[in-house]
Amino acid sequence: MFGEPKTEDPAAFLAEYVNAFKGTPRDVLDAAADVIIKQRKYRAWPTVAECLEAIDAAKRQVVRNGVRLEPIDNFDTWWAGLVDRVQAAQTVADIDVVISEARPYDAAGWIGKWRLPSLLDMAHIRRGQITGENVLQLSDTTKRITGEAAE
Repeated sequence: MFGEPKTEDPAAFLAEYVNAFKGTPRDVLDAAADVIIKQRKYRAWPTVAECLEAIDAAKRQVVRNGVRLEPIDNFDTWWAGLVDRVQAAQTVADIDVVISEARPYDAAGWIGKWRLPSLLDMAHIRRGQITGENVLQLSDTTKRITGEAAE
């Protein structure tokens, strides 16, 4: 849409975008691209900040346009169940299912901003345990949030 980026290092340029949008669901990225295409007045690449604004707008749009969230009667119990399911997962697919259940609630702003990143940290570690890959340990903040003892 915007042609080649005008930079001496296109790979590094694109890596900035990839890093900034990491973890954003595909449907939100697609909606954000539509927002940028409709609003962009110049044929130059949008800044990362402009893209992040479009992602925020797209999250609201995706929530309005079809994500029907079930009300949660006991939020803490529901969230603890997601955490337990990630920790007990036997396959990477099991983890992906749990994350896909949490993402719409995050996009809708129904859960604290720290909750999904915390769940993603736990999911990353569990994936590493399942696949045998070496992964980073939980941060002290995530340990406090999940109730795990700090080492």
